[in-house]
Amino acid sequence: MEIIDILKTLECAKNSLDGLTKELAEITKEKCIAEKEYSIEKEKQIERARAEKIQAVLINDVVKSRMAESFFKIRILEVKETYILNRLRNERSNVEVLRTMLSYKKEEMKDL
Repeated sequence: MEIIDILKTLECAKNSLDGLTKELAEITKEKCIAEKEYSIEKEKQIERARAEKIQAVLINDVVKSRMAESFFKIRILEVKETYILNRLRNERSNVEVLRTMLSYKKEEMKDL
C-alpha cells in the first residue's frame, strides 16, 4: 500500500469516525429521552395500580407488564449504542494500524 492510498484510507476512516460519533450522540440522546419517559410513565402506572386497589405485592409485576414495550425500546437503544461503540473501537484500531503503516512507509522512504 502506497502512502497516498494510506492517506486516502485515513481520510475515509476519519469521516467514518465522525459519522459514528454523531450517530452515537443521537442514539444516546434517544435513550436518555426514552428512559425519562419510562420513569414518568412508570410512576403514573404505579399510581394507577394503587387507584385500582391492586395488592401492594403485585404492583411491581403489574407495572412491569404494562411497561414492557417502553422497557423493550430502551433495551433496543442500549444494543444500538453498544454496537456503535464497538464499531468506533474497531475504526480507531484501524486508524492506528494505518498510522503505523504510514510511519513505516515514511521511514522506508528516508532510507532511500
